[in-house]
Amino acid sequence: MVQRNKTTSHGAWKKVIFAAECEPDGSCPVCGIDYAECPCPGPTMEEEYEYRTVAGILWAKPRATLR
Repeated sequence: MVQRNKTTSHGAWKKVIFAAECEPDGSCPVCGIDYAECPCPGPTMEEEYEYRTVAGILWAKPRATLR
């Protein structure tokens, strides 16, 4: 059973989801859809997100876009 009640965000910062954390069927443990299609930040999306590590947990937030 997928637990989606975990603390996965703090303001604009969201917990980074790694492929190794996926369910056996390949779905994201947070949003429940296919990991390749989910909107959760992954660990290698430097162009879209900025990262920080807090207490051993990797967090990401969308980069500000220039207009």
